[in-house]
Amino acid sequence: MQDSDLSSNLRKASFTDRKDTIDRFVAVVEVEITRRPVNRVLDLGCGTGAVSLAVADKFPKTEIVGIDISPVNVTEAISRLVETGFGDRVSFEAADFLNWDGGQFDLIVSDSVLHLISCDDNFLASKIGTHLSPGGRLLATMPVSGARNGLLIAARSVWWATPRQFDELAMSLARRMHPDEDVEVLRDRIGYLRILPERQYGKRFLAAMANAGLNPAGVEDWLSPSVLKLQHGLISLAKGE
Repeated sequence: MQDSDLSSNLRKASFTDRKDTIDRFVAVVEVEITRRPVNRVLDLGCGTGAVSLAVADKFPKTEIVGIDISPVNVTEAISRLVETGFGDRVSFEAADFLNWDGGQFDLIVSDSVLHLISCDDNFLASKIGTHLSPGGRLLATMPVSGARNGLLIAARSVWWATPRQFDELAMSLARRMHPDEDVEVLRDRIGYLRILPERQYGKRFLAAMANAGLNPAGVEDWLSPSVLKLQHGLISLAKGE
């Protein structure tokens, strides 16, 4: 792991939602919910609640629980929740998933979060399996093992070793390259350059999931909003009945 206290750093972070990627992920989640009965949804790494609230708006009979390791994110999510009036079936909690006990769910969704959870793959797989009901599914986006990501991770390793002052230089370049992008979104993306993934979707990850009774139900390419972002895949894993 690139930082012995990655979880601590993530607790202090507040990453800005990108509306384009959030909307695409929400659309996929909505399709999944219409395919079969889904009474409870866990939004793992809910951020500021965009996915949870969008799904709640579309499916008024579905209970949704969002957890995030960052209290800053969760405070914002709760603020948004108050404005929607969905408080009777949507809740947000600042929690470390690895130590959390919130029952079972028909669907767990996680947008670009699984690769940031610092633990052994088998422990993560077991934890996910514990919270999935029989026949339940995990729907997530995460980096996919491959040559392109290998090069990007190597580059990030070099960047991670540079002084923090280099972030301002990168910010200046980013604003020139993306003049129409929100400054806070750009700043968040620069921050991601110092985060190395704990895992990628590949043989080791799939083996751990299989050991926990989770089998692949599909994987698709997931368009990256930036050439600097690791190439992600949209993955679906199902728990046996």
